[in-house]
Amino acid sequence: MPQWERIARGIWVAQHHIARGDETWHVIVRRQDHEGGRKRIYPAGPDRGVAQGLAKDILRDLAAAGSHRVNVSALLSEFEAGHVRKLRRRTERLYLGLIGSHLKPFFGDARACELDRARFFDFGVHHLAELDTEERIKRFALVKNALSVMRTGLNWYWKEHEPTVPCPARFIAEEIERLRARFEIPRNSRKKPYTDAHRLILLEEAAKVGVDVQHIFWVAFGCGLRLGEVLGLEWTAIDYEEHLIRPEWQIDDRGEPTRPKHESDEPRIVHAAPDLFEMLLARYVARRSDRWVFSTRAGKPYRPRNVERWISKVRTEAAKRGVPLDRTFHSTRHYFASTALEKGWSYEEVARQLAHHSGAFTAKVYTHAGDRRPPVDWAAVTPTGHSGHNLVTVVTAEEGGDDVTPRKMERETGIEPATLSLGS
Repeated sequence: MPQWERIARGIWVAQHHIARGDETWHVIVRRQDHEGGRKRIYPAGPDRGVAQGLAKDILRDLAAAGSHRVNVSALLSEFEAGHVRKLRRRTERLYLGLIGSHLKPFFGDARACELDRARFFDFGVHHLAELDTEERIKRFALVKNALSVMRTGLNWYWKEHEPTVPCPARFIAEEIERLRARFEIPRNSRKKPYTDAHRLILLEEAAKVGVDVQHIFWVAFGCGLRLGEVLGLEWTAIDYEEHLIRPEWQIDDRGEPTRPKHESDEPRIVHAAPDLFEMLLARYVARRSDRWVFSTRAGKPYRPRNVERWISKVRTEAAKRGVPLDRTFHSTRHYFASTALEKGWSYEEVARQLAHHSGAFTAKVYTHAGDRRPPVDWAAVTPTGHSGHNLVTVVTAEEGGDDVTPRKMERETGIEPATLSLGS
C-alpha cells in the first residue's frame, strides 16, 4: 500500500506506485487554485524529505500567487460556510452582517496574502474620517468589531489551509489601536453594576409587567445566571434543603434547550439566599410545566427574544425612577459578583458560581474589589432587604397595583403575557 502524508488542503506526498515496486516519492496536487483543479503528480525522487520540501514550495507559490481561491471575498465566503454557520444564532447574524455589509464591499477582490497594515488602517479611516466626534465614537465600535471578525476569519483560513506565508491578521490589533489614537477614541469605562436601590425599583416595575418577569429578575439578581440559563432552569436542578441550584440547560433564541457555557470540568453548583427558594417552592405549587421553572401556558420554555421585550419595558419604566438605561439585564450578573465579594466571597468562589474559567477573569471583568475573604454562610444570614444577596420580599402584581393587563400587553407586544398567579 502506498504511504500518504497530507501537507495541506489538496496537497499530499506519497509513494504513488509502490505497489509495482517504484519507491519514488511524488507530490500530488488537486486544488482549484492550481491548474484549474486538475490533478497533477510531480515526482520527487526516493527521498521523502525532498518531496515534502517540494510540496511546501508549491504551497508557498500558491499562497503568494493570490489566486481566486485566496482573495478576501472568497476567503470570507469559505469562513461563513465553515465556521460562522456553526456559531450561536445571534453571533452568526452579527458576523454575517459585518462581513456582507462592510468587509466584502471594502476589501473586495484584494488578495488575502497581500493585505498589510495600511489596508486595515484605511478601512477604519474610510468609516470614521467624515464623522463628527460623537458619531465617530459610536462608529468606532463597528470598525473594531468588523476588524475583529476579519482577524478571526484570516486566522481560521490560515489554520485550515496551512499556507507557509505569514498570516496578515497579526497586524490588525495594532491597527485598531492606531485608529483609536488617530481619532482620539476614548476607552470604554467599565459598566457599573446595579445598586440595591436599583434592584428594588426593577423588581417593583417588573411586578407591574408580570409575576414571571419579576421572578426572572429575582433569580438573576440572586444567582448571577444569564437570561438563557434562568429560562432553562429545571425543577430537578433545585435543592430546596441545601439551597443549591445545579443548572444544566439554557434556552437559545429558537426556544430550544442547549448546554450552557461552562468553562470548568467540575459540575456547576450555584448558591443562593434562602428566600429565593421560598419563591421557587411557591412557583412549583402553581407550576405550568413538570420540567421548566419558567414556561408558557402550553408548558414550553420562554424564548429569550420574547422575554427581552418584557425586560425592555421594565428598564424603560425604571429609567423614569433613576435607574441608568446603559445597564442591561446582564448587569444583574455584575451586581451578584460585586455584592458577593462585598460579603466575603473570594474571586475563585465567585468564578465557580458564574462558570468562569478562573478567578482572575472574574476580577478583571466583573469587579473592582480586591479582598478575598471566606464565603458567606447563607444559613446564618437574616434577610434585611438591603444588604448582600438578601433580596427583599417581592411586591407581587396584585399588591403593587397591576396597571398593565395581560391582554393589553399581548396587544402591544404580540407575545404571550405572564399570568402566573402564585398561591392559587
